[in-house]
Amino acid sequence: MDAGPRQLRCLLAVLLLADGWVPRDELIGVLWDDPSDTAREDFYKLVGRLRKLLAEAGLTGALEIRDGLYRLRTPPGSVDVERFRTLVREAVHAEDERAAELLEEALRIASGEPMADLAGLRVDAKRRGLAEERRQARIELENVSLRLGRHRDRIPHLSTEFENDPGDETVAGLLMIALYRVGRQKEAFDVFFKAQRHIADTTGQDVGRELQELYQRMVSNDPRLHAEDAKEEPASDPKEKRRKTADTAGSENPTVQNVFNDRVDARHANFGIVHHHGARER
Repeated sequence: MDAGPRQLRCLLAVLLLADGWVPRDELIGVLWDDPSDTAREDFYKLVGRLRKLLAEAGLTGALEIRDGLYRLRTPPGSVDVERFRTLVREAVHAEDERAAELLEEALRIASGEPMADLAGLRVDAKRRGLAEERRQARIELENVSLRLGRHRDRIPHLSTEFENDPGDETVAGLLMIALYRVGRQKEAFDVFFKAQRHIADTTGQDVGRELQELYQRMVSNDPRLHAEDAKEEPASDPKEKRRKTADTAGSENPTVQNVFNDRVDARHANFGIVHHHGARER
C-alpha cells in the first residue's frame, strides 16, 4: 500500500475541510477506497508524519485526537475554504456594491481545481461539493452585478460559463437577461434555443418552466424585464434580496485557495493553510 505524499495531502485536506471531529474509520475510508489489512497501521504512521509537519509549521498541538476521533484546529481565517465561506456569508448581509466586492474576493481565493492532485471516490465527492459551492458564489455575483446594471461587463463571463455548460439553465437565464437589457434580443433568444437543444439532446426533456417563462416574457417585451424597472425594486433589506437569488440559483453559497488551487502540498509550511502569526516559512 502506498502511504506516501498523496495520502498525507489527502488526510490534511479532509481535516481542513471538516467541521469538527472526524472518526478514524471515516478518514481511512477517504484515504483508501479499498483499505487493506494494514490500513489502520498505515493510517497511524500518516498521523505521526502529519503531526511532525504541523509542528515544523508552528502548529504544534493543532491536531487533536480523542477516542478514535480527529480534529485539526487552526487560527480563525487561516484556511482558504473558511475565508471563502466567510466572505460569501458577509455578502449575504451587504448592500449590492459591497456584496459584489466580497464575492469577487471570495472567487479569487477559490480559483483553480479543488484538491487537483488527489484521487479517490470520497475525495471526488468532496471536490464536487466544493466546486458546487464556488458555482453558487459565481451565480450570486452575476445576480448582484445585474441588479447593479453591469450587464455589458458580465456578458463575457456569462457567455463563457454558458459555453462550458449549455445545460445550466440558471446561467442561461442570467445571460439572456444581460443580453436583452443591452438591446441584443436576438442573441438572448439564441441562448434560449441553444439551451433547449442541448437539454433535449442530452436528457430528452424540455427546458424548465422558469426559463420558458423568461423567454415568453422577452417575446412579449414585458416592461418588467428592463433594467430601469428592475432598479426600482425596494432595496431596504439586502438579505432579502440575497434570498431571492438563493431561490433561483440554489441554496447556500460557497469555497478557498490552497485546498482549491493546484494541490494541497504537505511539503511546505503552509499545508493549504494561509500563513498566520507564528508559522515559519521555509
